Amino acid sequence: MADGSVITFSLDPKDYSLTGMNRLILGSEQPTFKKLPRGDGLYNVFATCENPSLIYGSEGRIIYSAVNSEGASRICHLNAEAYPDSIAVATARELKIALVDKERTTQIQTLPMGSTVRRVAYSPSEKAFGLGTIDRKLEDGLEAVKSHFVLADEILFRRLDALELKTDELIESVIRAEFPAGKDELGNETTKDRFVVGTSYLNETREGSIRGRILVLEVDHGRKLTQVAELQVNGGCRALAMLGDKIVAALVKTVVVYKVVNNNFGSIKVEKLASYRTSTAPVDLTVVNDMIIVADLMKSVCVVKYVPGKDGTKNELVEVARHYQTVWSTAVASIDDDTLLVSETQGNLIVLSRNTNGVTAQDKQRLVATSEINLGEMVNRIRPINIPQLGTVMVTPRAFMATVEGSIYLFALINPEHQDFLMTLQSVIASKIDSLGDLSFDTFRAFRTLTRSADAPYRFVDGELIEKFLTCEPQLQEEIVADVGSSDVEEVKGMIEALRRLH
Repeated sequence: MADGSVITFSLDPKDYSLTGMNRLILGSEQPTFKKLPRGDGLYNVFATCENPSLIYGSEGRIIYSAVNSEGASRICHLNAEAYPDSIAVATARELKIALVDKERTTQIQTLPMGSTVRRVAYSPSEKAFGLGTIDRKLEDGLEAVKSHFVLADEILFRRLDALELKTDELIESVIRAEFPAGKDELGNETTKDRFVVGTSYLNETREGSIRGRILVLEVDHGRKLTQVAELQVNGGCRALAMLGDKIVAALVKTVVVYKVVNNNFGSIKVEKLASYRTSTAPVDLTVVNDMIIVADLMKSVCVVKYVPGKDGTKNELVEVARHYQTVWSTAVASIDDDTLLVSETQGNLIVLSRNTNGVTAQDKQRLVATSEINLGEMVNRIRPINIPQLGTVMVTPRAFMATVEGSIYLFALINPEHQDFLMTLQSVIASKIDSLGDLSFDTFRAFRTLTRSADAPYRFVDGELIEKFLTCEPQLQEEIVADVGSSDVEEVKGMIEALRRLH
């Protein structure tokens, strides 16, 4: 269309009627189309406009994939002996010969490490990755473990430098953090990216009570690693986080807050400010303002507040909230105000909420489960993402979850006005669609551990099940929509298509 929008329809081959109109805006000017052979008599469509896109069909839907061909005015298919299955792209100044993928693919660039990568962090200012690696070798019939911290370039994706750790020292955690770096020429405060590394020793019979180290590393002008601070600790450092410019470390049985101090001689020292003893062992940390959320190995999650000392009093870590259930936690993240997402060893996910407006102090200190589901895979890490909430979208993405099976899941919060609709739609689809082995959806996704089993997922929606609506026959779609209480199949399809575009 002249306003830059592209309209698609579903064509009935029997009576050639058009249904299922969808509109997508690719720019502000009219796009031009060119067919590109895909094979087996199928074609993709290349849309030339402000945002060049490849339009193709996959899994019963039409997909728009952005193409990095800015300034293209015309394109055509080119299949020469020297350039098979290529395209010719004309811009205002040049003619280019290029290759375009048949469909959207993930572009992967690899860096052979020759060892197991256990932890990774990224520094935007240094444009480099910090990688914690482990080498395992047999020496005289015994396994020898050696760890390194490797610095890798973001653009060229090559190894820049590496720091070898001590014998039998295992790298446990790596984060990137901003630290004060003095003032610039104009007197403004500046910061510098540094990597903070937590380690543990495999040999429990080492002299003294030292069981690990916390290292602060920086990248110099030659893009080499320099160790600027070291602190020996009494327990393996399982997790790290930043509380402003302070380091929060999860040791074997305690959570400790450290301050990084610059002395008059230009060196850096790490000093202990406060500590908190956990129920068993902390396995993950996340920080929100002055609150530290701690995932405990056996005792679910607690929220600890850092209280700076005043008038000579000591700094303190004070527990302000707790989930009073036995949950073998693996990861935790803050997904909204006073709302946490927790994973546990049996593959369950729990959303916890804190009632800060409770009547009694006990009400305010209690974390309550508001949603539960069995994912079926144990989650290793939860990484929150911050995307502004849009009123026109049914969900707001909040976190990525990485599992031990190698999967990556997207977690999103359902906007309040769409919660009842999506939960009702999930129930109706589950009752209408046959599953593999006739396994009940409620049974499959119900929260279950060794001590408790639920009958169905609680206030959780499985996006994969919702998307099955698009593959149903038209008659079944009408039945589902009628049972949900809506009258417009196309409107429901449009909503679910918007959900599919999130991934």
